[in-house]
Amino acid sequence: MQPNTNFTQHQPPPPPYSYGMQPTAPPPYTEVNSGHQLSQAMPSALVHQPGPVSTPGVPTNVIINQPPPVAVQRTIVQTSAVTLGKAPASLTCLSCQRLITTEVARSLKVDAWICCILLCLCGCELCFWIPFVMDSNYITSHSCPACHAHLGTSM
Repeated sequence: MQPNTNFTQHQPPPPPYSYGMQPTAPPPYTEVNSGHQLSQAMPSALVHQPGPVSTPGVPTNVIINQPPPVAVQRTIVQTSAVTLGKAPASLTCLSCQRLITTEVARSLKVDAWICCILLCLCGCELCFWIPFVMDSNYITSHSCPACHAHLGTSM
C-alpha cells in the first residue's frame, strides 16, 4: 500500500478554544445578595427576587405553596387462568365479555388413524376400533356459544 500523496501540504493547527471569546466572570456575591434585580441579560428564572429580611440567629419559616395532590384512578383487571379440559368450562369470554359455559367440539387426531392402519397391517383387524374410543386420541376445541369465538384447545 502506497502512502497518499494528495495531502503533502502541512495545515495549521485549529485555533484554541478561547479564540475570539472574552472571558466573563460571574457577578460578585454582594451584587447577587443585595436585593437588587440583576441585569436584563439574565434569564427570568435566575433573577433574585427580594424577600423577607432575616435576622441572623433567628430561624426563618419558609412556606411553599404546592398544588393539591391529583387523585389517580387505577383500574385493575384480574384474570385467572382457566384450565380447559375435555368437558365444557364456565368462564368469561375474552371476545364478548359474557359469563358463558363453553361449547365443546371433539375432533380425531391423525394418530388414531395411524394406529388403526397399523393394527390392521399387523393382523389385528378386529381391534381397529380401539384408537377411536380412546380419549387421548381426540382434540377438544372450546368456543363461545354467544359470539362463536375460539377460546382454546385441549389435547
